[in-house]
This record gives sequence, structure tokens and C-alpha cells, in this order.
Amino acid sequence: MDRPIRKNKQNYTGPLACLLILFALLAGITPAFLNALQKVRQIRSLSGYQEEISSLDAEQTALRWESARIYNRTIFRAQQKQDFQYSGDGMWDRTYLRALYSGENGILCRIRIPAAGIDLPVVYGTEAGRMSSNAGHMYGTSLPTGENDTNAVIAGHTGLTSARLFTDLDKLRIEDTFYIHILDEIQTYTVKDIKIVFPDDEDPYLQIIPDRTMVTLYTCTPCGINDHRLIIQGKFTGSVKEGSRSESSLLSRTYHIQLLKTAAIGSLPVCYILFCLFYFRNRKE
Repeated sequence: MDRPIRKNKQNYTGPLACLLILFALLAGITPAFLNALQKVRQIRSLSGYQEEISSLDAEQTALRWESARIYNRTIFRAQQKQDFQYSGDGMWDRTYLRALYSGENGILCRIRIPAAGIDLPVVYGTEAGRMSSNAGHMYGTSLPTGENDTNAVIAGHTGLTSARLFTDLDKLRIEDTFYIHILDEIQTYTVKDIKIVFPDDEDPYLQIIPDRTMVTLYTCTPCGINDHRLIIQGKFTGSVKEGSRSESSLLSRTYHIQLLKTAAIGSLPVCYILFCLFYFRNRKE
């Protein structure tokens, strides 16, 4: 009696393990890749803003500063009359958009917070789509001109998968400094107050304190729950003139470095797949 022919069972353990490792790798690097990609976009936006600022002559720059100061006086008078409210993103308000207006880029300024690793464009208003990759200036608050009777509120998201934005804002401590790059100035602010409040209790921190020059940073907390607000208030401590051309050159170098980092992160799964294919092919031979 003939014995039944046994078929060799193929071992799928190796390929299955490689596939599982690939899925784990993708899950692990996707947030880092998306964040790196957003960083490329942010630096490109900042470069466009810097180029536009570099193209302004002294008279054009002075006109922009004056329009912002006039706008701030209007905001201060309204708040003194208890007429303060934050009501939307302000994209309908031509007076708001013309003050410090940055052309096609729609960028108001740049915020840099070394202690939290934050370097972001700040756009006009807090419309959801535009704040997915930028910080936003809260409409109804002062513009950051570095003068008395102002409190510019800059908001950013926390906990997004695709971009860190203000996720690391909680690393700031009292007496840390942050910087606003705006027109031909770099303004320095020193952290003087840090509060965590309910949304219903936030208004006093968004309003102007007479004879004070402030920028207030605003985000949701804790990360993933977002039922409170983290509010950090910085006091103006000085400003210097910015070398626009040198800053443009620095941003250009940073852009290319970030582009290489993004490509390196994105290539990891491809390299792993090629390694697996090479390994199993040699094993069969």
C-alpha cells in the first residue's frame, strides 16, 4: 500500500512576525513623521513671511506699526467700557486684517519659546482649519506691538497627532523667556504668571491691565482631556531690531535640514521592507 504523499508545510511565522513589526513601526513613527512634515510647512510659511518683511521699506513698516497702534487703542477703550468679548476668528473685520497685515501668507508674527521647543507662525484669528498647523492670535485682544495698555493673546492646540504646536507649553516656568518676531523687531517677554482655570474663568486673564505690556499664551489642558485652560502671561522686557535678511538665510538652512529629517523618518518603513525582502530571498536560496 502506497504511503500518502506529505506536502511540505510552509512556515509563515517569519513573514507574519515581519508584518507585525512593520505595523508597529508604522504606528510608532507616524506621529513623528506627521509632526516633521508640519514643521516643514511651518518653516516654509515663516520664510515667506520673512521675505515679505524684508521687502518693506522704512515708510511701509512705520505705517504698519501705526495701524496696529490705532487698532490697539480701540481695543483698550472697548475693554475699559467692559465691552470685551471673543467672538469668532475676526476674518470678516477689515480693520483687524489691515493692521500689521502680512499679505498672502496671512501671518501676523512668529512666536519662539526655547524652553518648550516651540517655533511657530501666528496667524490672524483662531479658525480651526488654520490652527491645525499654526498658532493663532485671539481676535478681540491687542496686537503684540510692545506698548503699554496691551495684552495680545496667542492660542495653540495641544495633543494633536499631526503637530505638537502648544503641547509642550506646560514646560514653561516663571522667569522663562519667549520671543515675538514681528515686522522689524524681536520682542522679549518674561513669564510672570501661570494659571490653570476652567473656561468660564478665563476672561480676566485675556483682558488688558492698564499700564502693562503683555502677551498671554493660551491652550487646553490636560492633554487628551482638555477641560481646563493653561494660561501663561508674559511681561514685555525689551526689543531689538531684527536683521531680516540674516533671519531669512537662517530659516532657509533650517528648512533644508528639517526636510532631510522628514525624509529620513519617512524612509524607515521602506528600508525595513527592503531588508525583509532581502532576508527572505536569501533564506530561500
